[in-house]
Amino acid sequence: MASSTASMTMTMTMKDCFEKNDIVEVCGRDGFPGSYYVAKIIFPKYHNYYVVAFKNVLKDDGSGPLTTVACPEELRPLPPRVPIPPTGFDIDDKVDAFDNGGWWVGVVTKKSGTTYLVYFEHYSREAIYPISSLRVHQEFVNGQWV
Repeated sequence: MASSTASMTMTMTMKDCFEKNDIVEVCGRDGFPGSYYVAKIIFPKYHNYYVVAFKNVLKDDGSGPLTTVACPEELRPLPPRVPIPPTGFDIDDKVDAFDNGGWWVGVVTKKSGTTYLVYFEHYSREAIYPISSLRVHQEFVNGQWV
């Protein structure tokens, strides 16, 4: 029980440390599980929430970046860049695919040169991506990237 409390404290401490202008990823919500969107902290810790402005998601009228309120559990720092292996991704590799302004967690199901078919379990759909739209998938666990 003590180690559970310690890791919970470490996680909360990491999530509570974002400051104005920090660049973060916001976990998708409202029907978009398994997705992450890059955003900038506009106002930190507003009534235990953060106000963020998305980098690649616009307001409905297209007049500027969409802003929203996010709780600490929905935020994580940007993942470190991990080089794609020289041979590319393999079948069954877990990847993030950039689409519709965000990164979506999927699994490689087919490969043809530098083009990949990626399956998204949350949506039971597949889509084709060039390697330039993929990154190595990483999870942020207990304040560490794994």
